[in-house]
Amino acid sequence: MKSVRRSIAGLVTVALAVTGASVLSPAGTPVSQAAGVGAGVRAAEPGIVTVSLNSAATQDNAGLANITVADAEGTPATGTVKTTVTDSADVVLTTDTLPLVDGTVEVTLLPGYAGNYTLTVFYPGNGDITEAEGTLVYTIEKATSTASILVTRVPTPLVAGSATVFISPSVGSPTGNVLVQVKTLAGAVLATTSAPLDADDSATVALSRRQPGTYALVATYAGDANVNPTTSSTTFTVARVAAVWSIGWNRKPTPWRTGSLRIRVTGGGVGAATGVITVRLKNSNGTVLRTTRIRLNEAGLATVWLPRLRVGRYAVVASYPGDSKVRAGTTVVRFASVRR
Repeated sequence: MKSVRRSIAGLVTVALAVTGASVLSPAGTPVSQAAGVGAGVRAAEPGIVTVSLNSAATQDNAGLANITVADAEGTPATGTVKTTVTDSADVVLTTDTLPLVDGTVEVTLLPGYAGNYTLTVFYPGNGDITEAEGTLVYTIEKATSTASILVTRVPTPLVAGSATVFISPSVGSPTGNVLVQVKTLAGAVLATTSAPLDADDSATVALSRRQPGTYALVATYAGDANVNPTTSSTTFTVARVAAVWSIGWNRKPTPWRTGSLRIRVTGGGVGAATGVITVRLKNSNGTVLRTTRIRLNEAGLATVWLPRLRVGRYAVVASYPGDSKVRAGTTVVRFASVRR
């Protein structure tokens, strides 16, 4: 009977050990622990992925990011990480698998168009550290740009002119239009036009005819997806036009009657001249017989009265000092006083 009881007790001990229960031997000591969990085995620690920017990527130069994987106590991870770069529309641009060395690895950020990008790093884990993920959002900046204006043909009151605007970006080639405004020096806008940039990063615009004076020329580039806006300004001067003389006799003076002369001063494309003309009557020896100052009317016209003159040859010299639109000028009318 004793041998039978010992056998039953042994079977019970084995069954309890398989279910993970702690049992005591006849001496009162633990016999076994849960199946598959041995003494000294610990759970994996949570992984931490840190992604930092070393150098920014630009439109023409690559950048660098640093990846570190460790547990909460700083123990470096082993294995590899998978990197993925996506753009702002979540389009995958690059993927790569990189080995960790002492828990770190550098990843190259490729150059690209201006915009925001996301670097996602996935660590699949190992026996000691669980899987983990980290992200870095970085920006490729727009290119800077400068503008310059060249007035290739200055307009006149009769003929239109032109100007060329050059846009110089720090990288790439700008696209879009350039807006050009002609302004007074006080800032009032007189004309606005635009033109598209060509393959040489320049745009040419026409400048409409202008009255004499000095004007400001302002060029504005609004930028595009990859190039920042810029503006530039300059001035140009439309020169005064030459005086145009129109002269006609009402009647010539003689020894028996006075005479009168019509003088009109205008400027090509600017209309009538304004101001006062000086008229000198001279004899054949060049002696000034009379000097008269006459104001031009709104049509630029003045009437010169001449006294009775003895027989001989004479000259009327008319001088105009100029105004804001018409340059100074002089004309000479030669005539003879005769008996009849």
